Amino acid sequence: MKHRFGRGRNTHKTYMRRGRLPLSAQKWLLRLKKHRFAVLIAGAAVVCVILLCAGVFTPNQVPAEDEIRAAYEDVDEETLQGLTDTALSEQEQNILQGERTQSDVLGVCALTAETQGDMLASLEERALLAQEEGRLSGIIIQDAQGQADQQVQDALKMIEKGVTLLIITDADAYHFQKIAYLAQKNDVTIIACNVEAEEGFAVNIVSRDDAVGMYAEAAKKSGAAAVYTVEASAEQQQAVAAVLPVVQNIPGEHASSDIEALLAAGTQINDLIVLDNSANSILKAYLRQGIYPHSVGTPAYVGFVKTWYALTHQGIQTDVTDENGNVIGQSPLVQAPAGSMTVTAQTRVANLGEVIFAFAEHFLAGERLSEENYQYTVSGAETITQDNLEQYYAAIGEKNDREILTSSVDTAAVDALFTAKNK
Repeated sequence: MKHRFGRGRNTHKTYMRRGRLPLSAQKWLLRLKKHRFAVLIAGAAVVCVILLCAGVFTPNQVPAEDEIRAAYEDVDEETLQGLTDTALSEQEQNILQGERTQSDVLGVCALTAETQGDMLASLEERALLAQEEGRLSGIIIQDAQGQADQQVQDALKMIEKGVTLLIITDADAYHFQKIAYLAQKNDVTIIACNVEAEEGFAVNIVSRDDAVGMYAEAAKKSGAAAVYTVEASAEQQQAVAAVLPVVQNIPGEHASSDIEALLAAGTQINDLIVLDNSANSILKAYLRQGIYPHSVGTPAYVGFVKTWYALTHQGIQTDVTDENGNVIGQSPLVQAPAGSMTVTAQTRVANLGEVIFAFAEHFLAGERLSEENYQYTVSGAETITQDNLEQYYAAIGEKNDREILTSSVDTAAVDALFTAKNK
């Protein structure tokens, strides 16, 4: 478990990982707990023997790993989940127990922080600024590392320690219902983010742009009969298949070399939906063969946008390398005439955390929305096509090829919801 804390005048940022006993040891401890009375009786007998043996004492030995596994393999994971250490650190408790003014502590229970880095970073940045200005006592961020049961325990521990505003991200309906019940019983307000629920929150901020479906629709509109996908999950493949047949899903790690080998062998791969950051290397694989795809749908990574721009404007050559990666020449100049290649690229919302914090500030000030269980949709991601490519290319500047182009949401729209309600 990773904890992240606000850095105000009296706090600093700390990273910790929640420890967990090996599964077999957890099972052993749980069985000891179930049979504690028998253990106590046996322990008393041992004491008697020790006394009879003139006080000679030999400590009990911990059973070997294979002995523990054999004896307690019937204990299931769900039961063992309760053994997880959910204690807050001393620093977290200091934040919660410290002197508070009109503000309070903001608790964040993330299901998977690794996939929410941008959102958590912008949220924490705003919270730290508010803390320095005395408008917030602190922020605590807990990462359940993808474990839904753990997210419930994280929320419970924060509620027990006095957090009055919780931000819950990406919880499913079943586990969110548990968290919402605990919050309601303790007068805790919940800001949900991309939660699969219809009630139990003050607001649910939904920011899932249907990029996959959009890419598939754009490919279909361009005349594609079927598509190849790159690094698509089973769910994403199903979303694409609802629009167009998926010929094959290619893992992203070696996608460019795999596709180049297929192209060199004469396989026609005309239409692609690339869901990781490999679209640029894949496009260059086409160029080395002297061709380009009919349509591409992908996130708007800088390197891809630059190659796409060059291809559709002055034309482009790309390095040809040997099997050791040494440059041995360049491909022929390739240029895509206007309208010959359809590209749909999507930016990423960079300040989702600011949107969440805008709601948090109003709730911490005691304000409320006009209705409970308010659904607020953030649709700030922007679509880049050949029509507006010029303006996005001009905005790249010194950005690294592996960065993704971003767009921002105006938080004034959030303020307006509360302003209208409180007039």
